[in-house]
Amino acid sequence: MREAGTREFTFTDEDFAYIVEMVKRHTGIKLADHKRNMVYGRLARRLRELNINSFRAYCDFVEADASEQELVNFVNAITTNLTGFFRENHHFDDLKELLQSKITSPPKNKRIRIWSSASSSGQEPSSVALTVNEAIRNVDQWDVKILATDIDTNMIETGRRGIYAPETAEKIPENYRKRYTKR
Repeated sequence: MREAGTREFTFTDEDFAYIVEMVKRHTGIKLADHKRNMVYGRLARRLRELNINSFRAYCDFVEADASEQELVNFVNAITTNLTGFFRENHHFDDLKELLQSKITSPPKNKRIRIWSSASSSGQEPSSVALTVNEAIRNVDQWDVKILATDIDTNMIETGRRGIYAPETAEKIPENYRKRYTKR
């Protein structure tokens, strides 16, 4: 049994620095020093699951895995997935206003392309889609594509399914919720 306040695994400054470098190299994310405890907690789960006894050994395992499956697990463990329908609602109001101002006369090219990066489980790009649908009359006559991307494969799969807990819909404006969602 561990003493109160001791950690299950040793986590040195060198371990943290190496993990920060790995995260930057594989994802482009720069982890700040204050993320140290978060990194420990998230990766300690992987060490336990794999029965690996040190962070250095885990990093070596990730780097040596030719299938790159553990790299996927590493990235999924490190990423933060803050998401929600109509999160920071003013952005969607601005998008609706922008679309309506740009689509005042019949355009020659009825194409709209929107990229939603860091889409997590898909609630933001779904909110974009609802906004586009409401902003453009006869949207079905337009070629609209929304590209939703994320580096966490678990979140992408959730977004692909498009099934969310009922309480997540509370932030969807009521008129949208009635028209576009099902229980």
